[in-house]
Amino acid sequence: MNMMSPVAEAQPSAMEVLSRMKAAHAAMGGVGRFSLTYSVGADVECFATHWFKPDPYAFEDCRAIVSGTVAECLAGIERYAADRSTAYSIAAE
Repeated sequence: MNMMSPVAEAQPSAMEVLSRMKAAHAAMGGVGRFSLTYSVGADVECFATHWFKPDPYAFEDCRAIVSGTVAECLAGIERYAADRSTAYSIAAE
């Protein structure tokens, strides 16, 4: 929310959030899963994490990606996926 204006900034729709998260997941070759957690208090804040298994017999591990507004979390997920998409595609070869 802009502190100079009582009008809140537009948040992405649920369909946009799902679409962008699926695209980022596909860019990484479908490795693991993303989790987006909302925290509602004075402001709406979200936290994005990536859950994955380091090897087939391991327990799932979690990597924190970003926290902030929904738009910031989506941008962080997309950056995270872009940074790792080449690493996962090389490992798969």
